[in-house]
Amino acid sequence: MSKLSDNLLKFRRKHGLTVSQVADFTDSTADEVIDWEEGKRTPTSEQIERLSELFNVDKETLRGDNDNNSFSFHFNSNDNDDDNHTSRGMSDADYARRQNAKRWYKFPYPMICIVVFLLVGFICKAPDGSSLWHPMWMIFLTIPMYYGIVTSAVSQRWRSFPYPILCLLVYLIIGSIWNIWGWGLLIFLTVPLFYWITEGSVKSIWARFSYPLLCVIVYVTLGFIFGTTWWHPGWLIFLTIPIFNSIVTMFRKK
Repeated sequence: MSKLSDNLLKFRRKHGLTVSQVADFTDSTADEVIDWEEGKRTPTSEQIERLSELFNVDKETLRGDNDNNSFSFHFNSNDNDDDNHTSRGMSDADYARRQNAKRWYKFPYPMICIVVFLLVGFICKAPDGSSLWHPMWMIFLTIPMYYGIVTSAVSQRWRSFPYPILCLLVYLIIGSIWNIWGWGLLIFLTVPLFYWITEGSVKSIWARFSYPLLCVIVYVTLGFIFGTTWWHPGWLIFLTIPIFNSIVTMFRKK
């Protein structure tokens, strides 16, 4: 374990905080906080800043840069730690969700998708007599959706939901059925909007909002829709990017 992970556990216990309380303050999940303390993952710079604010220490102290001696809080990172979950600051509800997630993660959903794909491909036929091998491959897009939904349900945070995969699946379905590939691209405009809404506080929402990506999507989409009449004046939309960043920076400093 690193000094950072040792310090996170030490300061959390010193302040009498639970894993869930730390997760709420840092816009993370209880599982992420546990991984930080076990040295499996490292918090982002923004999360470290929030942690230092929560524990009332500077970032250097939290990282252990000013400490030549490591702390003696060492634990095994195996599954046996769950048996003593209260010592980790986990509530019974968090522990139950974590254990329930392990069961759902072990569910052989990918194997079920393969079996369904083969059965439908060999047995079923489309109304025109053609096989269903081609459209049925889209069932495999539900695999990352399945694990994303499980993670989202366990962490109780919408940002873990695999919304881009859902958009891709919907786009392919409506494109294959109604042949609206061009206009269907508009659904991808909702991807940054989804993460913008689910990222947490107002300041963090605007800081993480992918405005340049939104400009690219709008520019390309409207270019395909309106053709040559849009491509030339449409590039002016990119001039709004530094304006947007300046406004966000101004409000974050307040």
